[in-house]
Amino acid sequence: MRGDLLIDNTDVYTTYGVGLQEGSLCDLLSMPSFKNSSVYIDDWQEYDGVEVSLSHAVLDVRPVTLTFYCTMASRIGDFIGMLTTQSSHTVQYVPLGRSYTMRMVSISAIRKVRRLGIFSITFAEVGTMQFPTVRQSPYPVSASAVKASGYWLHGIDIARYGVSVLQGTDASVLKPADVKGALERSVSNVAGHIYDTDAPVRHTTKEVVLNLLIYAEKSDFWQRYDTFMSTLASHHSEVGSNIFSVVKYGRDYGFYYKKATAKEVICSNGKIWCKMELSIVITDWPGTERNLLTETPQNLMTQTNNDIYIG
Repeated sequence: MRGDLLIDNTDVYTTYGVGLQEGSLCDLLSMPSFKNSSVYIDDWQEYDGVEVSLSHAVLDVRPVTLTFYCTMASRIGDFIGMLTTQSSHTVQYVPLGRSYTMRMVSISAIRKVRRLGIFSITFAEVGTMQFPTVRQSPYPVSASAVKASGYWLHGIDIARYGVSVLQGTDASVLKPADVKGALERSVSNVAGHIYDTDAPVRHTTKEVVLNLLIYAEKSDFWQRYDTFMSTLASHHSEVGSNIFSVVKYGRDYGFYYKKATAKEVICSNGKIWCKMELSIVITDWPGTERNLLTETPQNLMTQTNNDIYIG
């Protein structure tokens, strides 16, 4: 739409007939993972989980792929030429209410759909990638229209950030962790493998995906988003301070942040709707028995004849 997409303060729809394809905003609201080289992990075979040091953890670069349409196919070359006149550009999608400084990395082939030219450009953000630095306190109670979730980060219900927890999160929490492999050898003239069956069974870390929704007026949306994301940063370097709690099961889990991926973003009538997946890695289980990661809470089990269903 006219006036929605500005690049270096130029309305690219008016100038080039270029607009942003619906569904292209997800990368702008996603947060990358830490650089692997900045996260130090000790994985001891005789213990469950791992020991993690995040004291020097830094975020990786965030790739942003935007899909454009062009109403004037003859102007696509001019639009791309504009992007090559300098190394970085300020990109602003006005309904989203944020601007980003990015450099162009790659361009897809151009498809023709009816009278439109459709193409994607992958950008990378310029500068140091970091979590939002807002230090606003969570709401004293759950935000309007957001029910208490029973999922807590650092002792605070996620709902107090104005974030809803969606269906599917329980299944991810309850999935047992995989088993660590013991000593194993393969001998060329012996069938199969030789495995140390006397080693105790220990479990690896497991990734838990929290299905989340933030939906609010634009200004309130960014308050919720920034405050929630900043709390992930405020604790990540403090050893032992990352605690993910599931109140209805009475369980506390040690964890660290992995990534946040927006799955659906809609801007309409001054409001922003963002469904996202927050991935965290469960590392240990303070104050609980060692088989925590393999148990399923009994209050979630319903048995019918010989079949067991998880509710």
